[in-house]
Amino acid sequence: MRDGRAFTDYLTSVMRRLVDDSVQFAVIDDTDLQRLDSSRHLLVYPDPRYASPNVLEELRRRVEAGDSLFVSGDFTQPLEAGGPRATDWFMRLVGLDWVADRRTDVASAIIPAAGDMRLAPYFGTPIARFASHGAEALATDAEGNPVLTAFSLGKGTVVYAPDATAEGARRALEVFVDRTSAPRAPLSPILPNRPMFELERADGGRVYTLFATKPDRPGLPSNGPWIDAPETYSLRVGDHQIDQPLGAYGVSLVAVRTDGSIDALEGQGEFRDGGSILMSSEPHVMAMSLDERPLRESGAVAMFPIGAGSVSLQTEPGVDTVEAGEVTNGQFHVLDRIPAQKVGGRLRFRIDDVQSQCLLLIFSRANEQQAHRMMNAAVK
Repeated sequence: MRDGRAFTDYLTSVMRRLVDDSVQFAVIDDTDLQRLDSSRHLLVYPDPRYASPNVLEELRRRVEAGDSLFVSGDFTQPLEAGGPRATDWFMRLVGLDWVADRRTDVASAIIPAAGDMRLAPYFGTPIARFASHGAEALATDAEGNPVLTAFSLGKGTVVYAPDATAEGARRALEVFVDRTSAPRAPLSPILPNRPMFELERADGGRVYTLFATKPDRPGLPSNGPWIDAPETYSLRVGDHQIDQPLGAYGVSLVAVRTDGSIDALEGQGEFRDGGSILMSSEPHVMAMSLDERPLRESGAVAMFPIGAGSVSLQTEPGVDTVEAGEVTNGQFHVLDRIPAQKVGGRLRFRIDDVQSQCLLLIFSRANEQQAHRMMNAAVK
């Protein structure tokens, strides 16, 4: 990497901003641009100072076709030492003319355009001075030079910021994400250090993983935990309102089918679906349906506990048995049967310290053999 640690820190800050906003994204390289399908994409290319003309042309083509692009830094710099500045490519892509370099050791006041409430004034360090060549100034420096711009290009838009510092990227990305309605996880509230990743399953369903990341505060352990008290978040999946807890381990997962019904959970605390408790657990556990049915309708559920404590799971009326076992040679072997009680449609049981080291199978005693077959198929 040509610019070493400085660029690495900047790239990390860009990705951290997207993660903290729960913006759903994937990382690609220059060669992947031509492999993207024709649907609309939001592209973030931080500081593309070494992008080849072919890459810049592909970016321009995609924006003209409807993509939105965020770029930063001064990529008029020549690719080769002593070579000419690439001012023509720069102007064609971002709608600005390069005027002069500027000192980066002196901060400048960044002033939002009149009436734009998406950006608060701040001190930044733009690395060059530009003049508009069709771009709209979203913010300027104290002398009126554009430092955050939007340029309409065909069916798409390019948002550009010459401030390639971490703070400048954070501010500019907030504007880009808001302006382009970037897809975010359907979570509330959205808080710093509490990102959610949304993944599409092969069967068309979705997996929503909420987790805690390390806050930027001194004295915190590098491996967590980073949660002072249990937290609860609201997840909207179609017409389903799901309450998703975040416990001491700092990770929580909800897996839904194409119809929005839940077939797997992981976490600690109360998971609610439509206001009713689907699972309540003192220890951190993962529960998953083994028969391709929603969790509350499943005749066989596998559970992976981390720690001892009480668990309550909404189940089918006939589900009444909890076994603790281990997997040997690809087969589930029962070691213990955990006493369980059905109360108000939920199966309640308590996991002790020994059982917390086991794999649990929850099923109807009338369908014991079938449940064991499904468990064996799952653990092979």
